[in-house]
Order: sequence, then structure tokens, then C-alpha cells
Amino acid sequence: MKYRKKKEIVDFFGVSILMSFYKKLEDFKRVLPKNAPYFERNGIEIILLLDEPTEKRDLLAFTETYPFINFRIVVNQKEHDWRNHCKVLNVGIRQASFEHILVLDPEVELVSDVVYQLRYAIDNYLGSYATGVVAFIDYQDDIHQLKNPNWMPYGSIMAKKEDLLAIGGYDESFEKWGGEDDQIRRRLELHGLRKIELSDAKTVHRENKSDGHQERSERISSMPIRHLKHILYPKRTIFNSDDWGYDFKKVVWDWKTHKSRRQLELYLLQFEKVHVSDKSNYNQAYQIIALIQVRNESRNLPEILRHLNDYCDGIILLDDGSTDFSYEIAESDKILVKAKKIYSGHFDDLENRNILLRLANFFKAEWFFYIDADERFDSRFGDIRVHSVQKEVDVYRFQLVDIWDNLDTYRVDMPDNRHNGIATRARMFRNKGSLQIHSNREIHFSAVPYAQNVRIADLLLLHYGNFDQEIRKDKYKIYTSQDPDERKQAHSYAFLKDKKVVLKKVKDIDLKMDQINSKNLR
Repeated sequence: MKYRKKKEIVDFFGVSILMSFYKKLEDFKRVLPKNAPYFERNGIEIILLLDEPTEKRDLLAFTETYPFINFRIVVNQKEHDWRNHCKVLNVGIRQASFEHILVLDPEVELVSDVVYQLRYAIDNYLGSYATGVVAFIDYQDDIHQLKNPNWMPYGSIMAKKEDLLAIGGYDESFEKWGGEDDQIRRRLELHGLRKIELSDAKTVHRENKSDGHQERSERISSMPIRHLKHILYPKRTIFNSDDWGYDFKKVVWDWKTHKSRRQLELYLLQFEKVHVSDKSNYNQAYQIIALIQVRNESRNLPEILRHLNDYCDGIILLDDGSTDFSYEIAESDKILVKAKKIYSGHFDDLENRNILLRLANFFKAEWFFYIDADERFDSRFGDIRVHSVQKEVDVYRFQLVDIWDNLDTYRVDMPDNRHNGIATRARMFRNKGSLQIHSNREIHFSAVPYAQNVRIADLLLLHYGNFDQEIRKDKYKIYTSQDPDERKQAHSYAFLKDKKVVLKKVKDIDLKMDQINSKNLR
């Protein structure tokens, strides 16, 4: 098997988790609080496949308490007795948004980071699918206290959606419980995939001991030989007709299209002050929303908010505990929500940007971009709306120059490998559900939650944050106090104290030529 070493998956998983759901609400409520931290990550959606409608209302109310999990809920509106879940899981395969599919039971508790472990295995071993292990234990047992749990090679399976589509999904001829997971593994292998067994990818299935659990060996030994051959030795990969996976399709909640004002209002309770615009329409789909954080920016705020009128359809603003009435004067018809947090005593850019992402999650938008109060787009270059209709791009890097000493000049000899004084900064990204930025730094990190299909935009940001000597002196004090060892960026902060610098005229910038000639754009 070919091994392909790639960077670890931390910014985007691209996993659709399928849960076949037949009267499992109480069990699901029991385990979700423990599983939620594994699910509240970039590029993970949970597709709950309700195979009967009686628990729909209560399930919707429960999932609403987890606003940062991407839920899609699909309901079979016909009541019926329990049945094998092959048809149910096939509905999920058809519904899945992402490239990888993980099948989990809704009552299963994750003991390890199964999502990451299986996803990493598939990504690094070409032509594979991956499985974990499960232990059946009593509701009251602590898995970490049990001496010898009986770990079985079941409980989770991950494969690429394209491979599951190629074999026609689960075999819908199964009617009784058992055997469908064995068979689909065999069919994936007939399709040319190799199984990666991960004994450390552990889940727990809880049940009452009085109910008893029939071991796999007992189930197999009691099966007719004909059925056993069908499970363990399938003669072909595809058993279904072309219409498989459409047994039911009523979507009652979709993280892409459904947003809840109630969820937003509950989240906003943590802030010192909040304002939600009456114009915030949860049924409206915004094309572009700007995300902006401020602290004591009363001098810049009126201008930046006016400036953004031409560049976005909505604004989400976070005030980091300003003392100069920035929050109060932040007014614009484009503001959807503004919130003021209690200042922590130091600047935590990572925390602020992630709070803005949390707020953004409550709105429907195609794109988001970050901008600071001391930045402006140069109107001579590009059109942000033209970039927003490009289907093959997910992240845009804006070009940026530091205005230095006067409004007409920018500094060329910045210490970060710029080309002709022009940097590129990842700022604009396609909405892919609940997102967070992961970094071991609280300042000076890539300000987008993931890096996929990245392009440089012919948009130029003029950064005025280092404009005059007094501003630079204050910034130097702030940065060195938070980062005395200068480990939070690739270069020293001493450039802020430079007296001899190389300047060029802003009017002479030619982005098209700079993009063509640049070899070191960041």
C-alpha cells in the first residue's frame, strides 16, 4: 500500500458523520455532551437520519442547544416498526456534503479522537478505508476503570464518498439486524480498497447488562450458510438498483440554510453589551459579510464603516472592551450584530477572530472576510464581488502595503520577504459552516480558519496601522510586552523603530505586474 505523508488535519476535516436514528433520542442525549468537542470542528457535519417521525420535535429542540455543530436532520415521515438501517444509511450517503463519510451509531461514545484517527489514516494511505473498535459496556461502567474491555472490530467505519457511491452504498436487501457492516467492508475490498484497522480508534456502546449482548461469533454461527456467504463472500460490489438512497428525503434542519435567532441570543448573553439589528434577516442569504474587531478605534470607525458599504452586504463587529465609546459610535445600516466583550487585559487576536467566527455562524453567507479598522481597500484595483462568484476558489489572499510616514508612500523594506513591499494576507474565505482558527499563537497567525483552493486576489489593502512614529512606538511596546522573546512571528519587532526606511509611491503600484513577477508572495 502506498503511504503518502501529509500535514496533520487540523484546519478542515471534510467529514460527514452518518447516524441512523430509530427512537434513540435518550441515548443520543446521554452521549452528545461528551462527543460534542470532537464534532465542533471545521468541516464536520452530523447527518441525523430519523427513520420515523415521532422524535423529530424533541430532537430539533435538543440539537438547537449545540449551535456550533453542523447538523442536518433528515426524517422519514412514515411510522413503522424497527428495520435494518441499510436504506437509512444510504439516504445519508446521498445527502453527505463532504468527501469522507464516517458511520457512527447515535448512542456511541467516543473514547479516543476517532474522527481524526480514521480521517488521518485514509488521507495518508492511498486506496484505503478505515475502521475502529467498540466495547459494549453497562451504562454505569467507566471504560477507563475496566481492566479488560472486550474491544471488537466494529463501531465505526470511514470511507470516501466516491468509493461508497461506486459500490452502490449498503446492500438494501438486508432486512434483519446484523451482517451489513461485514458485507460492505468486503465489497469495498472487492472495489480495490484495503482496510486499515485502528485498534486505538475506540468507541463505547452502552447498554444494560440485563439486556445482554449477543457476541458476533454467536450471531454468525446461528446464520444460515446461504446468508453467511452473502455477507462474508459477496460475488459483486453492487447489489442495489440505481434508485438506492432515496427511501426518504425530508430535510427538517440543514446547517447550510437554517439559522436560529434564539441560538444567537443565547450566545450573546456572555457579552457586556450587544445589539442585533432589526434588519438581521435569518432567511436572507448574504453574499459577503465583513468581520471586524475594534478596541478604542473611535477615530477610525466612522470612516471604515462608510468604506465597507461598497465591499460587503453585512458587517459583524466585535468590540474588545473599548474605553473610548467605540461601541456606541459603531453605527451602520450594514451592521447585523455588534457585541462588546470584557477586556481581558491584553490583546488576544486569536480569541477575537474566533468569537467573530462564532457570531458569523448564525448568519447565512457565501463569503466572509476580515478587515481591521485601520485598513482600506484601494479603489483602483479589483472587484471583491467578482471574486465572490468564483466557484473553484475557497480562500483569497488580499495584497497589502504598509502606509508609512505620509498618505502617499508605503514602506518597501519590510522584514517579511515581501515582493516590492507588497505582502499577501489570507483574509477572505468561503462559508463552510461552524469554523474556528487553530493556532499556537494569540497574535500574528494566518487569519482564516482553513487553507483550501487558495488564490491571490487583485485587491489591495492599504494598512495605516503603522502610519506615524507615535503609533509604531505604541505598537512596539504592546507586542514586546506580550511577546518578550519574539517567538510569535518570524521576525523581530525592531522594524517598528527603524528610522531609515525605503519608501515608494502608492500611485506607482501595479498589482498585475507584481503578481506576475513575484516569487515570494506570502
